[in-house]
Amino acid sequence: LVLDRSDGSPLFATREGRIGLDLLEFFRSGRLVAGRVGIVAPEVAVERLADGRFRLVGLRERRPDAPPFDLERLPNGLLEVREARVEYRDLATGRGPWRIEHVDLDLRRAKDSLEATGRGTLPGSLGGTLRFELRLEGDLGKPRLLDGRIDAQVDGARVAGLAALLPQFD
Repeated sequence: LVLDRSDGSPLFATREGRIGLDLLEFFRSGRLVAGRVGIVAPEVAVERLADGRFRLVGLRERRPDAPPFDLERLPNGLLEVREARVEYRDLATGRGPWRIEHVDLDLRRAKDSLEATGRGTLPGSLGGTLRFELRLEGDLGKPRLLDGRIDAQVDGARVAGLAALLPQFD
């Protein structure tokens, strides 16, 4: 069980977790800092908020007044996730939820950048396997000001189902 630092409420459960220390930071500053975090088989929900920000919300029971875990709070370093189950809901458009199974993700966060590569199995209404690469630069707390690129590939795509994921332009 992984808990939210701000209030101790559960974010998600995981079968296994690993933390690797950043030795360079330890020798430079004397502080113990996680340079690599590994999580195996978590169940999580990701929501896109009406203002465009994303947040991670645990699938476990949380107090209704508990604050969400915002993605800009991710620490610097490498996060490796294996065999996750992810539910995605877009609160800005009211679309979803969609459940993606067998998600593998490598996410590297630096001060003003985020890089991610991953893959997962999409729900039957959307297609087969999703592979993606993401690169964002800027303040993750200000999503409208980020520069970035997303490359995605879907094997066995169902175009009618994927249309629900495309942005709506005014």
